[in-house]
Amino acid sequence: MVEYNGKKLTIMACSKCNTSCKHCYISYKGNRTPDELMNLVMKFRYKYKIEINGAEILTDLGYIESYPLIGQDFIMTNGIEIYKKPEVLDFLISRGIKQIFMSFHFGIHDDISSVEVAMLESNIKNILKRNLKLKLYVTVTQKNYQYVHEIVEKARKYGAVSVRFTNFIKQGNAIDLSDNNILTKSQINDFLDSVSKERKLYDQDVMDIERCGSFGKGNSSKFNCYAINNNVILTPDNNIYPCLFLAKPGYEIGYYDGDTLNLYNEYNNDGNDCFVRDYCNYGDVKQLRKKLEVK
Repeated sequence: MVEYNGKKLTIMACSKCNTSCKHCYISYKGNRTPDELMNLVMKFRYKYKIEINGAEILTDLGYIESYPLIGQDFIMTNGIEIYKKPEVLDFLISRGIKQIFMSFHFGIHDDISSVEVAMLESNIKNILKRNLKLKLYVTVTQKNYQYVHEIVEKARKYGAVSVRFTNFIKQGNAIDLSDNNILTKSQINDFLDSVSKERKLYDQDVMDIERCGSFGKGNSSKFNCYAINNNVILTPDNNIYPCLFLAKPGYEIGYYDGDTLNLYNEYNNDGNDCFVRDYCNYGDVKQLRKKLEVK
């Protein structure tokens, strides 16, 4: 047993959500109370860089009270609660939130998401009206990977200042979707080349184009996966996982005992590529922990 000594800790506040999307990769269960979340934040905020995530964080506004303690000025949300009560945005602003991240899966949205486009468009208007920054998350599959330029242009027209592309990972609800959604390694390289070209068209402060590490290294010499070495996931049941995509019973690498973040073994991720993509989409995920254990 060794203590986790990386730089970052991602705390998942809850597994509850107010919808169920076909592509959702969330696989853990359980919900913390707002007080439990705050106690964790207070305990670890000087030891690790903490980030708070959902599943859907706005199912309990009490969670937001912990955000100012770590200086987190953004939330990730499906936007349903904002659509029901736009005044939620005013509450978020009062707690230091400056950025709203929502999913808008251009080209495939209606195929995988339970959140209607009209609902998102209404939210976007209310978000921009309050001078909040908008980032749109886009899942990439074989159906839309060739349309990077078109997606960025649509995001700009909506008023987004950032787009983050996320690879389709066959985990959680997404296990039930067709393998035809999975990008081949050749398609990933083509996609990443398109992202690189698109970045050259915009100043970063005008349109920040990001891509999730789940695409892997591709042709990038700067790629580095931080999972395990410098970021772990703590779920509401106090289990520790190597990555959010693998926060699933059976893939625990440690646990929180009320005092310390304990890892069962020494683990090392060489960071050269996305091990989650390789195992979930292309390989045998059962061999994952064995591969990461330090010999």
